[in-house]
Amino acid sequence: MAKKKKSASGAATKKTSTSESGNTKNVANFETLIIDCQGFGTAYNPSNSAITITALQTIYTNANNALTDIDTKHNNLNHVINTREVLFVGLKPLATQIMAALAAAGANAQTMLNAKTINRKIQGSRATKKTTTNTATSTPTPTTTPTGGGTTNTTTSVTPPATEKTAPETTSVTPHSISTAQLSFDELVAHFQELVSYVSLYPAYNPNEANLKVVNLNTTATSYTTANNNVKSAQTAYQTSMAARTKTLYDPATGLVQIAKEVKAYVKSAFGSKSPQYKQVEAIHFRTFIRTSHPKHHKKSQTK
Repeated sequence: MAKKKKSASGAATKKTSTSESGNTKNVANFETLIIDCQGFGTAYNPSNSAITITALQTIYTNANNALTDIDTKHNNLNHVINTREVLFVGLKPLATQIMAALAAAGANAQTMLNAKTINRKIQGSRATKKTTTNTATSTPTPTTTPTGGGTTNTTTSVTPPATEKTAPETTSVTPHSISTAQLSFDELVAHFQELVSYVSLYPAYNPNEANLKVVNLNTTATSYTTANNNVKSAQTAYQTSMAARTKTLYDPATGLVQIAKEVKAYVKSAFGSKSPQYKQVEAIHFRTFIRTSHPKHHKKSQTK
């Protein structure tokens, strides 16, 4: 039974394991084919330069290197994914600390409202309820100051107050529903950077705790971006390596499996279909594994 192997996304799939072990088996069988052809001595003398012993050895070396490269790229991908997972564990708790530090700095209700909207994106939570506007009713609402100071109750319309000078102009004052699906690593990085940028505009935000200072938060945000980009780069490298392996093994004109077919055809023509030489190479099987558009499905064909 084939051992399950994790895919680039981290999910274990039996089919992926089957194809990977099949690729390795193809390369090992190709080496066996070369050894058999060498054993035929000078009688193995094809006119096709692509199936000479020297050419076959080059194909084997390239195929073996392709498999090694995939292992290297896959191991690196797993490493950077794990590194990112460990690093991002602290993102949400850190955002919660930032919110508490902002409140402790005396931020007014307007400032906290905007910050909470950003933090909800990070935490993946929704607002407790949607805000409705009723211009016919006057209720006390907090007014803001440019410096984000304290609040005073005055009777005004409940239409959202103007954003204070320290708030980013693109930030909505009224809280809105946040999709819990906005939790991809790209979005987490963007939301965290938005929160750091927002609190940096509030003059009174200057906590004594080193990890909460704006300069260090910017460094932390950069580390999140770097870790996330490292995964993207590793994924691209892994996919590129897989494409190169597929071409080396399964190119319809020059791939290892196609060349194996041509070697068998030559042995059949040179020694005869009933010859022990042909029976020897004919017994060496090769299978084609070509990844389709869906990562969990493969097209298989067998070459005898």
